[in-house]
Amino acid sequence: MTRCECWLNQRRKWPEGTPHEFRASTLENYRTLPGNAVALVAAKRFLAGTRDLLISGPIGCGKTRLACSILNTAYDTSRTGLFVHVPFALYQLQPPRDPDDAETLAVVARLERRLFEEPMVVMDDLGAERDRASDYTRRTLFMVYEARYDAGLRTIWTSNKTLDELAAMQDDDRLASRIAGRADVVCITCPDMRLHEREIAR
Repeated sequence: MTRCECWLNQRRKWPEGTPHEFRASTLENYRTLPGNAVALVAAKRFLAGTRDLLISGPIGCGKTRLACSILNTAYDTSRTGLFVHVPFALYQLQPPRDPDDAETLAVVARLERRLFEEPMVVMDDLGAERDRASDYTRRTLFMVYEARYDAGLRTIWTSNKTLDELAAMQDDDRLASRIAGRADVVCITCPDMRLHEREIAR
């Protein structure tokens, strides 16, 4: 017997894929600082709106935590949501070298289905997959976002790159242009919180 995904979603206390350290994060317990106050307002507005969201900022500033806070807050009522780390998702979506590898094909098919059908998805760390995008990464990310937008599904992106930097990295303006037109873009300017907390702990 295999449990269906709807049963698993009801049993799960947090959206699938959410990093362990952010499973209890919500908009209510997100710490407001001068460098993230505007982004927090945008995050709350996202839940009541229809546009997507891009959270940008330097490494360690709290982008992923804020994205998970939105996802967890929505999950409390909808019981739907998915968190994916973009570089890892791109790796998982690659077709297996062996076309008869049923197990890998099943993993790819399930991830594709979730990305194309999940009402809300966090696409974390866009632009961290490599220094220069390959044709595969360009096509895959563009295809996923087009499919989600056409289906009326919500997407939250995080990135330590600006839209101009993403376009330059991909050597293609299409994805950056789609995000600019469909998403509110906010920037967190806090310093690296992980390094800061480590210094305090010493």
